[in-house]
Amino acid sequence: MEITIKPLPPFDFSLSSQIFSEGDGRIQKYEGGIYSQAIRLGERLAHIKVRSLGTTDAPLLSADLQSDRAFSSREVLLAESSIQRIFNLDLNLLPFYAAAKGDRIMDRLTHLLRGLKSPSTATAFEALIDSIIEQQISLKAAWSMQRRLIETFGDALILGDRTFLIFPQAKRLAAAPIEQLRRCGLSGRKAQYVRDVSQRVSAGLDLEAFRAYPDEEIVEELCKIRGGRSLDGGNDYDSGPAEVRCHASR
Repeated sequence: MEITIKPLPPFDFSLSSQIFSEGDGRIQKYEGGIYSQAIRLGERLAHIKVRSLGTTDAPLLSADLQSDRAFSSREVLLAESSIQRIFNLDLNLLPFYAAAKGDRIMDRLTHLLRGLKSPSTATAFEALIDSIIEQQISLKAAWSMQRRLIETFGDALILGDRTFLIFPQAKRLAAAPIEQLRRCGLSGRKAQYVRDVSQRVSAGLDLEAFRAYPDEEIVEELCKIRGGRSLDGGNDYDSGPAEVRCHASR
């Protein structure tokens, strides 16, 4: 099934997707002008292939949805919402461009990178887990750990002779033995934090609601979780609520 999406201009699809050029094709990949990823539509998995049909100032995306059966209207809306979040398609860049005009260097960069929108994660849960993993290590090492976490605990979507992987659900990580999490490359403390966050989400903590929270409320909620104080600048890793929001931008 194919759907079309109109991003808020300006939006440069190619520029915004380049970060995924070296991605794992089973998880997410940008190649030949097409971005592909497995996504979760409620309890169902689907695969998306997204390409650009428009220009930076008149952007238009086409998304091909694939699964093992026909899509309901609700699932189509969920797929469109996921693509909106992954590419931050409703982010208005114009106020930032206006502010950057007062700085010679920033003004030049905004012209060179016009339409670039920072990609995000499909869910706030994935954003928080990624934020925990990425602290005080290189992004290359963090991406390797995230890939192993997905390979070990994620769900698989099989379409023909291809298998696609998707980020684990909270309930899988909540029940994961610490040693198994550590075999994905996590330190003992980060493994504990990942499992504790997952247990809180499995018990009903709604991280998606954080998208509408001010930073102060995010800090208050995160500090209730074991290790959450470190997200507010503690010694274990130096992420703050702004970084969580960066991964799962509104």
